[in-house]
Amino acid sequence: MNRLLARIGEAAGVDFKMTTHTARHTFETLFIELGGDVVTLKDYMGHSKLETTMKYVHISERRKKEQINVFDKIFQTASAEKGGQGAA
Repeated sequence: MNRLLARIGEAAGVDFKMTTHTARHTFETLFIELGGDVVTLKDYMGHSKLETTMKYVHISERRKKEQINVFDKIFQTASAEKGGQGAA
């Protein structure tokens, strides 16, 4: 499988060695980036411990910013509620 991945990588112009290990890392990262949760990912990857899965999960800076922005919703909701109560 690793030889096949290496050939695919060469054909695609990838400048690093592609292996099944790389493929697993890529899958895990994309799964999380696209909104998957770590507990489900743990099951998909066949890990018995969540700590094992967390070693392989890499979160992009973009995803970190998206996730921290959930707090904006709290402030917007609180502001809207405060404005709504004052108008009543």
